[in-house]
Amino acid sequence: EGGLGYTLTGHTLSATAALATLSVIERENLIERARHLGDCIVKRLSELKEHYEIIGDVRGKGLLIGVEIVRDKARRTPDKPLALKIAWRAWERGLVLLTVGKYGNVLRIAPPLNTPRDIVDRALEILEESIRDVLEGRVPDDVLAYMRGW
Repeated sequence: EGGLGYTLTGHTLSATAALATLSVIERENLIERARHLGDCIVKRLSELKEHYEIIGDVRGKGLLIGVEIVRDKARRTPDKPLALKIAWRAWERGLVLLTVGKYGNVLRIAPPLNTPRDIVDRALEILEESIRDVLEGRVPDDVLAYMRGW
């Protein structure tokens, strides 16, 4: 006895779209590209970790990367409000970031597999500018009221 759990499960059009997607991933070598670009992003974020005490950890695989924002680097005390302020400022500058994790203090970096390198570099610049703005007090606590649900 079988059952369909989703509207488009098993639909011919859905299967065709999935096969086309897999074909593009293979043809454009997007898995290897994600590994290489992800390594470049983690390297840059690790450099930022050495410069900014609020970055407790940088982790990820491929193009799914987390940047842990903390209050106390030695203890890695989660700082959700600080992470939310960074996400807010990044959004104001044109970069959409989400906060995730058990404590909501991890910035999720997850660009599309085919994102051009210059766009990734600009996104990392925006992230650093946003961190700097927050640390220099240029993002008020008032924005936290708008960040619920993000």
